[in-house]
Amino acid sequence: MELSAPALLDLIAPDVAVTSQFNVQVKQKTGIDYGDVHGVEQLLIMKTNSPNEYSILISSADSFTEPCRKLAAANGVILVDGMQFAEIILKHAYV
Repeated sequence: MELSAPALLDLIAPDVAVTSQFNVQVKQKTGIDYGDVHGVEQLLIMKTNSPNEYSILISSADSFTEPCRKLAAANGVILVDGMQFAEIILKHAYV
């Protein structure tokens, strides 16, 4: 996914492209997803360690397990639970 470069950057260095890479896993779960560590592991396999790379695990579950939180934190994986996802959608869908 390419994001547009800020106008100032275009003026200073028009040949520089600003890109971001998003690795995303989305899981439909309820309650606590006790298999959530697997979602983080899948994201780690996808990682290329490119600049501006982001790994995000979105789960409709209520929360993540402690092992999942620890593995995600150690590897820079962003966790989004069901309530957080709903808040993001509601905040940005009705602008």
